[in-house]
Order: sequence, then structure tokens, then C-alpha cells
Amino acid sequence: MRINNFITSYLSCKDWIKFCLTGTFSTDPTMMFETEPRKEGYSSEIFDILGIDEKYLDLFPPVIPAWKVAGTVNSRAAKETGLKEDTPVASGGYDVCSTALGAGVINDFQLFAVIGTAGIYAAVARKPIFDPNRLVSVNPHVVPNLYLFNCQSKTATVNLDWFINEFCKDLLVEAKEKGKNIYDICNELVSKVPPGANGVFYHPYLQGEIGPFVKPSARAMFTGISLWHKREHMLRAIYEGVGYSMLDNFQKICELLFPSVKLQKKEITVVGGGAQSEAWLQILADINNSTIIVPDGEEFGCRGAAINAGVAANLFKNHKEGVDAFFRIKKILSPRKEVSEKYKQLFEIYRKIYQSFWTIWEEIASLQAYNS
Repeated sequence: MRINNFITSYLSCKDWIKFCLTGTFSTDPTMMFETEPRKEGYSSEIFDILGIDEKYLDLFPPVIPAWKVAGTVNSRAAKETGLKEDTPVASGGYDVCSTALGAGVINDFQLFAVIGTAGIYAAVARKPIFDPNRLVSVNPHVVPNLYLFNCQSKTATVNLDWFINEFCKDLLVEAKEKGKNIYDICNELVSKVPPGANGVFYHPYLQGEIGPFVKPSARAMFTGISLWHKREHMLRAIYEGVGYSMLDNFQKICELLFPSVKLQKKEITVVGGGAQSEAWLQILADINNSTIIVPDGEEFGCRGAAINAGVAANLFKNHKEGVDAFFRIKKILSPRKEVSEKYKQLFEIYRKIYQSFWTIWEEIASLQAYNS
């Protein structure tokens, strides 16, 4: 924020909204820059690492936990929004943490995925653990004494949207003429193709990749295409490619957090646009050899914010009570043993393919830069 051309406070987007509602500056621990999540306040060590003068620490606002009241609606905001003056405003938290809360992910060892524009893969634990390879990040959860670890892929459902827009224009016309949903049409096509897409692999790296590896030059790829393959094989390969990416990321998280815990029968709570497709969900269950839990509802980040607000306003005595009030299971999908065994072999091929392209991607990137 700037007043009279002088910076007075550093705020995130949600914190700016809180300021407009309450007239007070604050943030929450899930948004903090710190080296030790158990510490209160800001870490001067980060400023030393970045070469920033410690005097700028004063620009960072007070830290208030997500489930605490950060202020109340002032008279100006009440007039502009129609909200009642003095209504309590909760501190709130990072969107991924709030979405996890809204989806009921508040238990130790619980796994969570958002299959949206990006692929967000996360797990809950009771103590912070730092990844020496810096691939798995850690945030304080919006629930007391819990931490959320996540490994994110740059793209997930956007791979399907890209393919539809570029190579399925006839299906878009068909969907419009028949009043059908384009995704339902794709699901029908994918369901007709057996697991493994008849040897076609897809790597969902349309915008480079940041999880389970960091590689800006990584590119999306179809591999194994032959004359007998059809569009539906490529569609299925996209669904499976996101599933392989999901498994790739969860392996990194589980290796870090649960090296001594056998998670043979995993449960993963899944939300996001991809969770609307039962065909996709079954593929995710089979590839990850995990039971997929889909909560009822949508906009789980908003639900998590509402639960935190309820705790802050003493409508709920704790987060579990808030989750119990909202959480309902929409559907459960179990992995199919034989299919999971097949995907286990295919996943190893998927990894070998992208590992073999590690240096080739650099060469391709240099050519793209030359031609741009």
C-alpha cells in the first residue's frame, strides 16, 4: 500500500481487502516469509539471504492466525458493502490451505489434490519438515498445530482444454448443437479406450514444470503415436498424463514426510474441475493405487474461509466442528487391482521418457527463443 508516495505496509491481496473492511493492517502465518514455521513474527534471516535491509521488516504487518478476528467492519466499509458495522472479520489464509480445510483435510497423514488449471498435491502433518531439494514446500495450515506440504504441477486440466480448443473444434460444435457438455463427450470417448491408451503417453508440461522437478524448459509431449491411433487415444493419454504427474508429485511428498510409514492403501481427497469427471477420477484412483474421496459441493476455498470465520466468531468451538457441519462425501472411487498393476509398469516408462528428454528440452528451448 502507498500513502503520499511512501510505502507504509506490505500486503497480499486478501490482506488489502481486510484493510479496506477494517482499516487495520494484518496478515496470517500461511502467508509469511520465514525459515522456521514455529517461530512467531518474521525471520530476519530471509532478509539477510536476499540482501534486503532489516529496516524494511517494519513494512510487514502484524501476524494474526487465520482463525482469529483481525478487526471489525468499519463505518465506511459498511456503507460501501452493505455489511453491518462492527461485524468481525477473520484473518483468513492462503487459498490452498483454505481449500484443504473446506474439503475436510485436517488430519495427520491426510492427502489432498486439486485437479484444476494447475495440479496441486498436498499432505497434512503435525510438524514442519524441510525438503533439502526444495521441491516440496511447507506452509502452516489454517488449522492450529498443523502444516500443509505441497508439490505443484504447472498445469492439469488446462491440458485438456488446450487439446479441445485446438483439435476438437468439431466436438465443440456438436456439443453446442446437441446441448451437451463438451467434457461429457470427452469422458465418453476416453471411457472407450483401455488403460494405457494403447501405448500413447502424454507429459503435461505445457508451461514448463515446477513439480516434481523444476524445469522451465520442459515441454508437453505425446509419445508412442502410430497410424492406428485415434483422437480418443490422445485424449485418454492426457487424462493419464495428469494422473502420472499426480503420482510423481505424491511420491516426492510421501518420501519426505512418511519415509517410515507404509501408505499401501492411501486415500486422497480430490477437488477441482477434474473432480467433475468420474472417468478421470477412476484413472487417478488406478494410477495412484488409492481410494479417491470426492467431497460434495464446490468452491472449497470459500468454504474453508467460512469455517475459519465461524471459528473466529465462536460459531464453531474448533475446526473439526466446522468441518463436521459442512463436509459430506459425494462419491468414492476405489482402485482396480489389475489396472493399478498395469499403470505401475506404465508409470516407470512415463518417467524414463521425460528423463531422456532432460537435455533435449534445453536444445528445443534455445531454438524457440531463436525463432521468437
